[in-house]
Amino acid sequence: MNWKLVQLIFTKELREFVRDTRTLLLMIFIPAFLYPGLLLVTAQMRSVQESKLQSQTYTVFVKGDDLNLLSKVESENLVFSRDAEQEETTLLSIEFSENEFSDTIPKIAISYDSTNSQSLYILDMVQIEFDRINRELRDENLEKLGLEKSFLRPLQIDLIKTNSEKQEGRFLAGKILPGLILVMLTVAAGLMAQETTAGERESGTLETLLCTPAKYAEIVAAKLLTVTTIGFLSGLLNVIFMGITFSNIGYLLAKSTTGTEMVLPETFLPDFVSFPIILAVLVASALTLSALIVFITSSASTRQEASHYLSPILILMLLPVMFSTQPGVESSWQFSLVPGLNFCLILQDLFLGKYYWDQLWLFFISNFILLAFFIRMTINLLQSESYWNKGGGIAAAFKLKDKQGNQQIIPEEGAMIFLTCAALFLLLGTRLQTWNVALGLPLSQFLIFVFLPLYYLKKTRTKFTDILSLRPGSVKLAVILAFSVPAIIVLAQGLKRLLTKAGFPSDGEESAQVVVDIVQNNGLVVALFIVALTPAICEEFLFRGVLLNASKGWKTASAITLNGLLFGALHMSVANMPALTLMGAYMAYIVWKSGSIYQSALVHFINNALAVLLIYYSTEKLIDEEKFTAIIEHPLCLGIAFVYIIFSLISIKNCKRESVDA
Repeated sequence: MNWKLVQLIFTKELREFVRDTRTLLLMIFIPAFLYPGLLLVTAQMRSVQESKLQSQTYTVFVKGDDLNLLSKVESENLVFSRDAEQEETTLLSIEFSENEFSDTIPKIAISYDSTNSQSLYILDMVQIEFDRINRELRDENLEKLGLEKSFLRPLQIDLIKTNSEKQEGRFLAGKILPGLILVMLTVAAGLMAQETTAGERESGTLETLLCTPAKYAEIVAAKLLTVTTIGFLSGLLNVIFMGITFSNIGYLLAKSTTGTEMVLPETFLPDFVSFPIILAVLVASALTLSALIVFITSSASTRQEASHYLSPILILMLLPVMFSTQPGVESSWQFSLVPGLNFCLILQDLFLGKYYWDQLWLFFISNFILLAFFIRMTINLLQSESYWNKGGGIAAAFKLKDKQGNQQIIPEEGAMIFLTCAALFLLLGTRLQTWNVALGLPLSQFLIFVFLPLYYLKKTRTKFTDILSLRPGSVKLAVILAFSVPAIIVLAQGLKRLLTKAGFPSDGEESAQVVVDIVQNNGLVVALFIVALTPAICEEFLFRGVLLNASKGWKTASAITLNGLLFGALHMSVANMPALTLMGAYMAYIVWKSGSIYQSALVHFINNALAVLLIYYSTEKLIDEEKFTAIIEHPLCLGIAFVYIIFSLISIKNCKRESVDA
């Protein structure tokens, strides 16, 4: 790579950014003044309104005998009236009635409007006064009885903080700032990437740049550095401006409400030793996030299209931010591999002066892998002929083959079908299964996974036999695949045990309990239909039929990996996700090579049927589950299963070649 060319393109992009007054104002100057201005105006309006509320008097309508209780009220803002004409106009009323437990203290009922802010404000003042009077009456009663105040509260508890004010400030900063930086960086990098990729493509300057002696990798590297630099600086400046703004708001609110001045404490700043590591984490995350954004915006033909593509990314960035602030969520080696979440949790530790070097190394390694992947995908995107001929599309990054005559569903259609079916299944299907799992599960799967895609295919295609791979398969291969299912179960159990020992979530008993309930309530035959036959038909129709056809022009590894990931994700089980993903990829490979969906449906049915039979015989005490688990986790059993799976994969590969030769 020629770094002089990278520097030249990088300087050119920065120079164009500075010259572009609109983008410069939108990304730096407007946030620098608009956000603080809005927040300060809001704070000042709140301060003025608070002062206005405190200076007013409020009429409270009173009914019944208060037994001189209202004479103890000290607030000058409350005026009590018994005028019946004011009952409809007052925002709050108090009714005193006879108290069955005391002759000297009445029973109090307060009526207020929960949709009126002034009514709620008056309620707070009245409650404060009554709480004070309640304490005074309690102390008087104790004194009359000759009892100490500790009689009602015998336990005297003092809460002593073991942390310093500096640690508390850094803890708060670690909870707030990482998420804020991540969101701001996403917004800023997104705006810059739209201009340097989709914007240049829309104006025609990107094609000119590609005609220069610079290689694709050098162009992508220069644009990535540009987006990272501008996005990082813009996002960081936004956070600094907002921090200063919040400190000013705190000063104004404190002065208006308590009359004292409050300044932003210096305790929010981390240790000086942490600054270089924090900077390295920020740069690594900025590079990876910018690479993802550049990849996405490069697939768009216009700025508007790029903006539409980036909208889900901003929403997805909020998920790790919200999850990192949940109680009990702390950094671990597993979380250090999760993009976004690792950034938030590691910064929280660094602000507190905690250095977990193993997690830091995993963070940097995972970010480097993702960075290299997104750069490679962007280069593939620019090199793809279909990218320029068809007007773009992320699918071009996976290097679609030149001959795509057999591809009958484009990737965009596949994505639309999957997202529609997934959304309906999670919203409608879950509701049906909650109502009646025995009826709701097959009903939801047939309606959503079969009839909905089938209706779409009938409306848009004349023939869809090839689309769904509805071809008869080899009997010999079917026998081999049938015996491969027990091997898959053995390897899946071994993988699950290995991941559990490594700290991966293992709470997958909920799905097993659902199967147990179906077996116990409906019998073995019905359970086999619901749990084994229905998914074998419906899920294979959607995943190995429609969705796999949408990636026919892709490389084998890309197609089956994506199919497996979607299959695992739709089951919504973190504990079973790795095994389900591998199972989905295995069945996708079967259809990809054999051309027959019947083969994968057979594997799917046998796999689920064996699970149902195992649960049935376990509940009937015909199988000792612990002994069975010990047998399949034995190294010899795992070795035999592994060898047979390799044999099955070779058979699948050779079966396709034989059919072609024939």
